[in-house]
Amino acid sequence: MDWGGPGPVILLHHGTGFCADIWRCVADRLSERYRVIALDARGHGESDKPEAGYHWQVIAADVHQFVDRLLPDLGVNEVALGVGHSFGAAALLLAAEKNPTSFGALALLDPILLTEELYAAQGVRADGTHRLSLVTRMRQARFPSRESTRQSLRSTQLFAPWHQDVFEDYLEYGFNQHGDGSLTLKCPPAIEAQFFEMGQNHGLFQHQPLRLPMLVVRASAGWLQPADYLPFEHLLGGARSEEMSSGHSIPMEQPERTAARIERFMQELGY
Repeated sequence: MDWGGPGPVILLHHGTGFCADIWRCVADRLSERYRVIALDARGHGESDKPEAGYHWQVIAADVHQFVDRLLPDLGVNEVALGVGHSFGAAALLLAAEKNPTSFGALALLDPILLTEELYAAQGVRADGTHRLSLVTRMRQARFPSRESTRQSLRSTQLFAPWHQDVFEDYLEYGFNQHGDGSLTLKCPPAIEAQFFEMGQNHGLFQHQPLRLPMLVVRASAGWLQPADYLPFEHLLGGARSEEMSSGHSIPMEQPERTAARIERFMQELGY
């Protein structure tokens, strides 16, 4: 998704199960000064949906290939700022570590950075299956109408705190609309579940500090605690770490504050 804009490039990467278009409320503000682009990860939104092959290395390679194609098309040498949420933040971090010259800076919103121990603690069962994967595979994928989808999702802990405009964008762009009025998820539960099965990502990093300006924004009510990021401290180097009053879904719950913080970070970088 390309919102246009006159300035340096900002690339937005969504979290698991969502899509590029849920960034619209953030992008509308940023595109007044910057060229704002968001991507759909494989299995999500308008991207291809192979039945298998969902691994951290593959996702990172997808980002790298996307950026490699993007930069010549735009006539620029780098993405000025990569902004990722949750799994999307980890994907950008992995891609930037493999090729740091593609990015000028990174902003990581409640990134999912997992050691083997932390991954296990998040829900790995005795038989090796993951709680979040099992729950996701049982998700309802088809709803009889837009209104029934709205009512069903808004009653859940995940979607209840979302900003109304972002939630409506998710209904519009995160689902396939059918002639009978029904909606189906563009990211099928069987695919989304595989993202929770990808395991730890700590061992994939080379543990060399990235020589990039980085901002890490933790959610006050997110999935991970400050101590959970300590094993990644060397990789993150001198990253600035802040906390925002929000649940894990920072850009969906707080789009205006998210856009303002990204804009301020770009100004701090001299853009």
